[in-house]
Amino acid sequence: MSNQNIDLGLAVMCCYAHPGESYNREEIAAWCDCTKEAIRNIEAKALRKLRVKLGPILKETDIDNLE
Repeated sequence: MSNQNIDLGLAVMCCYAHPGESYNREEIAAWCDCTKEAIRNIEAKALRKLRVKLGPILKETDIDNLE
């Protein structure tokens, strides 16, 4: 698994996803040719970054609903 594969997989998924559509970690991992755990780690890191960036803007309860 490489970051390049994950980036490419996520970019391709964004092109095919329609508004309101969602994918589980297993489906995303298959697209990115990586493990569900790698996707979970990426998701956790992204949520941490959102909390840091949006913390001052949004209430803490709103940010918790992103998970």
